[in-house]
Amino acid sequence: PGEAWWYHKLWIPYSCGYHRFTAKSAEKCVLHMSDKLPNVNKTAPGNDTMVVIFLGDSALRGIVCGISRILSGSEIYGPCINPICGGMDDFKEPVGYKKMGLTFTAEFFGGKLQLKFIYAKSFYDFFRIDWVLVDIIKNNPYAIVFNTGIWDYDNIARAHRGQDAAEYCENNETMAISNKRAAPFINESFWIDAALAKPRSVRLIYRNSHYNQRYGVHCADDKVEAMIEGSGWEIWDNRRISKEVWKEQNWDGFHFERIYTTTVQKHEWLVNSSTYYNFLQYKNYVWPSAGMLEIQFAQSLLQSLFHQCLMDKLGNGRNEPIVDSIASHP
Repeated sequence: PGEAWWYHKLWIPYSCGYHRFTAKSAEKCVLHMSDKLPNVNKTAPGNDTMVVIFLGDSALRGIVCGISRILSGSEIYGPCINPICGGMDDFKEPVGYKKMGLTFTAEFFGGKLQLKFIYAKSFYDFFRIDWVLVDIIKNNPYAIVFNTGIWDYDNIARAHRGQDAAEYCENNETMAISNKRAAPFINESFWIDAALAKPRSVRLIYRNSHYNQRYGVHCADDKVEAMIEGSGWEIWDNRRISKEVWKEQNWDGFHFERIYTTTVQKHEWLVNSSTYYNFLQYKNYVWPSAGMLEIQFAQSLLQSLFHQCLMDKLGNGRNEPIVDSIASHP
């Protein structure tokens, strides 16, 4: 449907309906849901702004930028210009680890939707991240999306540069990191945050890691997922989406976003280019379908965030139109 035909592959959930969001259909869902958000789920009395907060590293930032492209106009051509993804006079660069802990906001649809991004490096910093989570839960956002991983395994990845990491923990060193990510005080913090979020109707979403070269996705997340099961945290599965395509989409073994591609003109150049230079410009990576995985993650999360809208509009026999006319493939 629509721009999805531009990509050489398309991920569709098994035995499940799937709406490909555009800026227009996303705006309709934001307006529909902002009218229905419970009073405790608004940033201030009478404020119907829908706020989604992303707390994580550059992988999560890449998904935010994918969503930004969809909401700004086009999966393929963007643009993607905002304080999180860069391209502005005051915010030229995407948010990186040097700005860890600061909050950056991108607004859409006249301020009715706010995407906020806070760079967080590691569970090891959870004594600080926990305070951040408590504070933002008390501000009653609609949802919080949380994930880390790459920094925990950074030293191992650098020592084995160019080698594909095993999916599961393969030695004592990786096992030790896996255990540390699921330490008892981290477990306690997850459950405390869930208990705080529930009466406020704040959705807590844990994004598990996408397949990549640098660390094992099961090693990083299996114990974490088991630890938070039943707590109230939702688990958003990025493994299934990425398993078959990560090698052609992760241009440096980990990142999949169209970094520094902000203007429509830069997007057009990328579409017409058979290869893509990463930001270090030390190697030419073949990218047969630029941004395909980035957008697939973005669409997957939008399905979850706007699920209630889809049920209200398309469920219960109402079949109210939220879908734009299907764009023909050029």
